[in-house]
Amino acid sequence: MDQHARNYIIASLCYLVAAFAGGVAILAFVWSQGEMPPDPFLGAYRHLLTVGWLSLFVFGLGFYILPRVSGRPLHSAPLATVQFWMLNVGIWVRLVSQPLSATYGIPVSYNGPVVFLVLSVASAALEFFAIGIFAYNMVRTLLFPRP
Repeated sequence: MDQHARNYIIASLCYLVAAFAGGVAILAFVWSQGEMPPDPFLGAYRHLLTVGWLSLFVFGLGFYILPRVSGRPLHSAPLATVQFWMLNVGIWVRLVSQPLSATYGIPVSYNGPVVFLVLSVASAALEFFAIGIFAYNMVRTLLFPRP
């Protein structure tokens, strides 16, 4: 297995373990409080599952399988590395900023939760561009031979 696929799969398994721990924490919260945690925390948890675990696992499989199926080498290994780091930074910024961007009744001001809201949007942009890099790299790998 090449290094890019391995990195994505190992990172995805780390996110899976973290998501399992988050699920246990949610269960403990429900048991102690009798209600679900606030939505921003649940949203961060779902993001950890879908983008952290599931997407990185699919990207890892894509980096492993698609070049072999096409019979062509990966178009750009450096792009795969850039995508890996952009996606992981985006995931972590979202996990931290999403719960903190909720106002919880506090008036939103520029020096208050808006900073965390901006970070949440920035993390979404990082993830969006990382996914675009993956799509570009795979299309170039599958459809266009390297010169």
